[in-house]
Amino acid sequence: QSWALDSKKMSDHSFLGPLQRLARTITKESGCFEICFGAVIVFNAVLIGFETSRQVANGSASAVAGPLQHVCLALFVLELLLRFIAKGKTIFASWYVRLDIFLVGTCVAILWIIIPLAGSDTQAGLFHLITSFMLLRVMRLVKLVHTYRLAIGFKTMWPIIQGLLRSAETMISTGIVLIIVIYLFACVGLRLITTDKDFQNDPELRSILEEYFPNLGVTMLTLSQ
Repeated sequence: QSWALDSKKMSDHSFLGPLQRLARTITKESGCFEICFGAVIVFNAVLIGFETSRQVANGSASAVAGPLQHVCLALFVLELLLRFIAKGKTIFASWYVRLDIFLVGTCVAILWIIIPLAGSDTQAGLFHLITSFMLLRVMRLVKLVHTYRLAIGFKTMWPIIQGLLRSAETMISTGIVLIIVIYLFACVGLRLITTDKDFQNDPELRSILEEYFPNLGVTMLTLSQ
């Protein structure tokens, strides 16, 4: 009912009426729209992986990856605009659409606002932070899985994903308990191991202590492996 009211309000405008009909035609769920933008999501995810690997190996981004990222982002913005024009405010009822809007909005803020306005010195200082945050774009693959949940290949996978989402609270609680247990054992282990005189007097054991048990954080990582 709310979708019908929103559609009627938009249809009252002479410009939005034909535009809305065009957007509805383009964004049909069973049409090529979902397939095309699904391919863009996969391509963008592969591009992110390639760009990340290149930055780690060479310390610099590819000259081709940058423009392609802007093209993909422009297509994602166009996709959201078409969905909003076609269905109105009802698109905000879906959690994956809200996630999509957050990810695309963040990328727009970083690529088109923060980076152009920042100076070269500021860009260098924020490079690692921005790069790490931009990796969240890979989460758009969640939307891809939701889009093709009715396809043959995803009929078995989708119930598993739903089960994981519904058990998120339990998994978070389990993770907290594991962190507490590892923290307790790390405190006890760090106290007992690092104060042992036999370990300190043995050069080989001392090098192991310095590598794997230098502080509480590294000790927790060691115990979690």
